[in-house]
Amino acid sequence: MKKNRIEENKTDKHLAEKNQIEKNLIVDRLTVTYGEKLAVDGVSFSLSPGKIYVIVGESGSGKSTLLRTIGGLLTKEGKIVSGDIWMGEQNLIQLSEKEWCEVHGNKMGYIFQNPEQSLSPLAKIGKQFVECQNMHAKTAGKKSKKEILEDAEELLKELRFENPQRVLKSYPFELSGGMCQRVAIALAIMNQPSLLLADEPTSALDVAVQRQVVQEMLHVRELFGTAIIIVTHDIGVVSAMADTVLVLKDGNKMEYGPAKEVLEHPQNIYTKELLSAVPKLRRSQN
Repeated sequence: MKKNRIEENKTDKHLAEKNQIEKNLIVDRLTVTYGEKLAVDGVSFSLSPGKIYVIVGESGSGKSTLLRTIGGLLTKEGKIVSGDIWMGEQNLIQLSEKEWCEVHGNKMGYIFQNPEQSLSPLAKIGKQFVECQNMHAKTAGKKSKKEILEDAEELLKELRFENPQRVLKSYPFELSGGMCQRVAIALAIMNQPSLLLADEPTSALDVAVQRQVVQEMLHVRELFGTAIIIVTHDIGVVSAMADTVLVLKDGNKMEYGPAKEVLEHPQNIYTKELLSAVPKLRRSQN
């Protein structure tokens, strides 16, 4: 009997091992508690290289907890009860702090909702690129400050920044919120990680700037073949960016499938309610 696409797509360990080389990331029956609450309940999915996967749901649905768990940024209140997260041959659940330091920046970048969480207010943008590169680069591969700044300027040019030199010489408070978020994206991909995680990257921005940030992330995928997981409550972002959509409610996977199918032919009643609540956003960024 053919399975409905909204049914749980459970992945066992053997399937995970078989697909490790083919998939950028495999989340296998992940369960996470946050305090006394069950925040993520047995969620499974896989992400192929170069694809954009959007996790959508209301506040409290567990989407940010899921993303932070994947990114190794779960707070003390959070606890992984069961499951695995495979990135290549590494099970991220089992990594030490030292091993996570290697993963962050080199294999995985993270974009926060508020760019202030990524940028230091006390340092110019150029210095932050230098510090980011030195923090994650292996000893044998470390570059001089001049080389790093040249690379940073070239990256900003590739990402279509106007006057990259001025940006690198600026403090964050001298830039707009939208520009700071674009800088945060550039910092996250400085070492060309294969996976980029973004937690509500457009929610604090006005509509025009939201579009710029969306276009920048799409351009990152185009330039580097980066796989991206985005958490959002904005259906417009889903419509503009997603290859695949995961709908979460109370930590449970309610619907999962190609973005076009989920947006145009939702099968779960919760997804239908979620879409009907924001009709103006459904096609606003197509």
